[in-house]
Amino acid sequence: MRGIRIQHFGLNLAGGVLPLAAALFAVPVIGGLAGTERLGWLMLIWTLVGYLGLLDLGLGRVLIRRFALCADAAEVGAAMALLWRVCRIAGTLTVAVATLLAALLWAYGQSWRSTQGALGAATLTAAWIVLAVLPAVVVSSLLRGALEGRLLFAHSNALKVIFGSLTFAAPMAAAYISPTLPSLALAVAVTRLAGGIAHAWVVLHALPRPAAAKQVQRIGPLLAEGGWMTVTSVVGPLMVTFDRFVVAVLVSATAVAHYAVIQEIALRLLV
Repeated sequence: MRGIRIQHFGLNLAGGVLPLAAALFAVPVIGGLAGTERLGWLMLIWTLVGYLGLLDLGLGRVLIRRFALCADAAEVGAAMALLWRVCRIAGTLTVAVATLLAALLWAYGQSWRSTQGALGAATLTAAWIVLAVLPAVVVSSLLRGALEGRLLFAHSNALKVIFGSLTFAAPMAAAYISPTLPSLALAVAVTRLAGGIAHAWVVLHALPRPAAAKQVQRIGPLLAEGGWMTVTSVVGPLMVTFDRFVVAVLVSATAVAHYAVIQEIALRLLV
């Protein structure tokens, strides 16, 4: 048992450290190719994508507990049925929120775009690109909860390492081809979408098929359980990363690049 715990510890540590190593290599290259100002906006995009993951309503961690409590294959099958139902509901909610945010950007971003010129237009385009894949970000969090609840840390951390690293490596590759903000955002978006598909594929192959439910399980208790987790998911990241947006508004996106890179390194050391 002790050996298994050490193995799980090592896998989780690798899942946190290896993407950081990719970031340390890729971020300076992106800044050199695309410019410091575009890097600053890209840092804000990374922050926004991570923060809007809270739309899983805390259910990712609730599902970890639900799957961990399963005593046999039949209970895992029932939990799988619940998982896919939650994914459909969360995905639909996220599509609605992303559509609303995109409409607000369209309605209120035009005046800002006219004052900021070409970079303002590129920033809005990048934001729309990222919002399009927001459902994949949320669903990935839910699917990862199922894997971790069944102690499949090798699977979950392999996905975390691959797509966490690609979150930085893909924009770096895009910067060599076309160092524009929409291109960088598209690289991030494609990575997140591929990550969502990969999570679904792994869950389908690593866990039992969903069992036919004898009765429809209610989502309400899960939402109640995840409610306080949602509060911490909203308040915690807001307190830590909201200052980046303040810096962008009061100073500039260039200042965000200098500020957020150092802050991100400090935060990642919490691993």
